[in-house]
Formats: sequence, structure tokens, C-alpha cells
Amino acid sequence: MANWYDKQFPKLAQDDRPGCWLRWLAETDEEEALLYRHKEAMKQKAKTMRATMLLHFQHEKGTVDEKKAMVETNDEVYYSDKEYFDAEQSWRTLHNQRDTVNTAYEAWRTMRADQRATAKGM
Repeated sequence: MANWYDKQFPKLAQDDRPGCWLRWLAETDEEEALLYRHKEAMKQKAKTMRATMLLHFQHEKGTVDEKKAMVETNDEVYYSDKEYFDAEQSWRTLHNQRDTVNTAYEAWRTMRADQRATAKGM
């Protein structure tokens, strides 16, 4: 079973993988930025939802801890947290894939530099 890397950079393109890597990084720049922005928006939404629910429950009887427990078990807070975690996972997946490709590209550059230095007799 092929992983995301082998699907994105098929072995047929082995000779031009560095070029493929750079093209893919360029093509996914905007997507990563949009996913990051969405993640941050969902984080703020979850934080705002939690604060709104805390204000909503402030007149309820009980201790502060009991009110916080009511907030944490509220369905709206749960779903806003779920949206945030889903957005975080989407961004983190692409971000980690880009890190992997960046690492591979940097390793390739280092190996090429070493080959050139060896060929020149350094």
C-alpha cells in the first residue's frame, strides 16, 4: 500500500524528485496558510464559545468548578472543540508532510554538494 509520499512523488519521477518536491511545496504554500488560518479561527471560536457558556451559567447555583463542568459538558462547546481539533489535524497533516519533503530536499542538496566537492578533489 502506497503512502502519501509515494502517491505524490511516484518512483517514475525519481530523476526529477527534487524538482517535484519544490513544485509541490510551492503548490501547497497557500493551502497550508489557509488551513492554518482556519485552525486559528476555530481555536478562537472554541475559546469564545467557552467564555459565552461560562457567562450563560454564571447565574446558576453552584461553585465555580461546577459551572466550569457545565460549560465543558455543553454540546456547543463540545462541537466547537471538535471543529478546532479537526482543523488542527488537517493543518498538522499538511504541515508535517511539507516538513518531510523539506527534509528530503535539504538532504538531497547536501548529498549533491558532497558529490561536487568529491568530484573536485576537495
